[in-house]
Amino acid sequence: MRISGKVAVGILALALVLTLVGIGAILANPNTQTDAQAACTPTGLTKSWSGAFHVLSVQNFGCEGNWAYVWATIGDSQHSVSVTELEEWQPLGWLMVNRLTYCSTTIVPKKIRTLACHSN
Repeated sequence: MRISGKVAVGILALALVLTLVGIGAILANPNTQTDAQAACTPTGLTKSWSGAFHVLSVQNFGCEGNWAYVWATIGDSQHSVSVTELEEWQPLGWLMVNRLTYCSTTIVPKKIRTLACHSN
């Protein structure tokens, strides 16, 4: 059976559209904010923190959409310091971001910006 040129072009165009729709659905995953809110816990927010100092306690935290702040004490048995960090939800979880980059923008919700950016 032979397919005409117009039919073949139509089939290819349809396949391209379906592929783009599928990619769009993956990128615009509606579960992103649901996942972010479910992981909005002291453990979820500090899971990616690493380095010489460990999280000793979390005094306060909050999330709104894909943004969060964490006020925590980090250190070891000899030394500790209180820090406030800004985090953004990524597909793999909450990740600390540079406050100098994001606090000067309106991309961060006002509540989170106030608590994360106007602190130590």
